[in-house]
Amino acid sequence: MDINVASETVDRFLQGYTGKGGRKPTEVRAHPSGDDLNAIKIWVNLGADAEGDDMAAWCAEAEAAIRAAHPDAGKYTLELRADAM
Repeated sequence: MDINVASETVDRFLQGYTGKGGRKPTEVRAHPSGDDLNAIKIWVNLGADAEGDDMAAWCAEAEAAIRAAHPDAGKYTLELRADAM
C-alpha cells in the first residue's frame, strides 16, 4: 500500500472510529507528510465537549487501533494530533 492510499485508509477509518471517552472525531485530516516520506500526519477534531480530555491518550489508543485494523497503513509513521474545537 503506497502512502497516499494509506493516508486515505487512515482518514476513512478515523471518520467512523470511537475512542477513549466515547469520543468520535467531528473532523479528520490525514495526509502524507511533506517532510518525511514515511510519515502520515493526522489531525482530528474531537469537538468542543472534549476540552479537558486526555488528547494524548486518545491519540495513542487510535494509533493502536489503526495499526491493528490496517497493518499495511500501520507500517508508516503515524503522527496523530487531536484538538477540541
